Amino acid sequence: MAKNTVSSKKSSKTGDQRGDVPATPSTLSHIAQNHLNIIIIASIVLLVIFLYTIQIVISPFLILAVIIFILYPIRQNIVARRLLWVSILLFIFWFLYMISGVMVPLIISFGMAYIFNPLIDHLQKKKIPRWVTALGLILTVITVIVLILLMLMPLVIQQFNELLQGITSAVADIGEWLRGGELFDRLEAAGVPSENIRNFVNTEIVPTLENFSLLFLQAMFDFFVGLSGMITHLINLVTVPFLSFFLMKDFPAVKRRVKIMVHDDFQPDVVYYYRKIDKMLGRYIRGYIVLASINATLAGLLLWIFGIKYAAVIAIITFFLDFIPYFGLILTMIIAGVVGFLSEPPVLLRALLAVSSIGALAILENYVLAPFILGRPIGLHPVVLIMTLLIFGFFFGIPGLIIALPTTAIIILFAKEWDIRRREKLGLTPVDYEQL
Repeated sequence: MAKNTVSSKKSSKTGDQRGDVPATPSTLSHIAQNHLNIIIIASIVLLVIFLYTIQIVISPFLILAVIIFILYPIRQNIVARRLLWVSILLFIFWFLYMISGVMVPLIISFGMAYIFNPLIDHLQKKKIPRWVTALGLILTVITVIVLILLMLMPLVIQQFNELLQGITSAVADIGEWLRGGELFDRLEAAGVPSENIRNFVNTEIVPTLENFSLLFLQAMFDFFVGLSGMITHLINLVTVPFLSFFLMKDFPAVKRRVKIMVHDDFQPDVVYYYRKIDKMLGRYIRGYIVLASINATLAGLLLWIFGIKYAAVIAIITFFLDFIPYFGLILTMIIAGVVGFLSEPPVLLRALLAVSSIGALAILENYVLAPFILGRPIGLHPVVLIMTLLIFGFFFGIPGLIIALPTTAIIILFAKEWDIRRREKLGLTPVDYEQL
């Protein structure tokens, strides 16, 4: 026994002299964690190589299934858990993008239910069942669409074709006039050397006008083809009225079910932000639909009274461009002026009347109708609004211009709420954003 004690002391002393340090549990855990991370990284690299070699037969469903199969058993690891969540979120975005075409009827139906929900709630308080109001609204919308298609659409198509022919003919006449030399003869008679101007006009101005004409015609054609295709698609989709009816009837139940899906800890914040966004966004969407309808109707009537051609086409263009601040007004005035020049003589007077009519209606809308219908505006600074339109238009085109204003307003709303809560936590003086 004494020999064992002596030998253990010697071995301990010898170990101390060699500098050996016994491994602690934390050291072993750290080493195991590093080994696990190395295994995860190596597995991911090998999996990527394997997926690349069989890329013909793989699909996102298969990739997600493999990722879940590999990472779910070790989800306690933070790296594995984050990779798992990133993969699931990317799959959800891809899946929503792929089914976006199929989701169009549901999106349209949900939009109709959201727009008409305040009216249905108001009538429900007057003891009118929701299903009665929803059914009446669906039948009204279908009747209006059918009447528009039967009565207005043939006129719009006819005027649209005449407008395209008129623009093509006008551009051809301008090109022939420039090439004819009458302008250059007058310049030479006035003592102005015209050879350089002639070359510039023939090589730059005339091709530019022709390209502009083609681009304008293509844009107008795509616009109306897309519009007519969308309307035809909506009419042919039998599911839209049914979906709209049930969503209108059960909209409060839909909101309650969405609320139940949110965790209890986040429900107060979600409800708070929903009410804020609903108050602002609902007023904007419903109000602008009414404003655009009034503006388009008045524009069509004024242009028709002044004897300007294609009044129905200009009215429809005015309705859609009214949702784009500033740029929509400028583009509408340009189109109205061009159409005025294509009308009967005196063309200059009709062009001025067309542009003045659109401008006067814009003043009426902004200073009389908008305060009455919209109430308090969203209130974006003009510089912020213009930059927002440029950015959204660059990335998303025409749809980006339409959603730029409400989307920016929602982002600013979240930024203000974050700043208010941050100041409360730090004990700073709160900022009255309502006054700003």
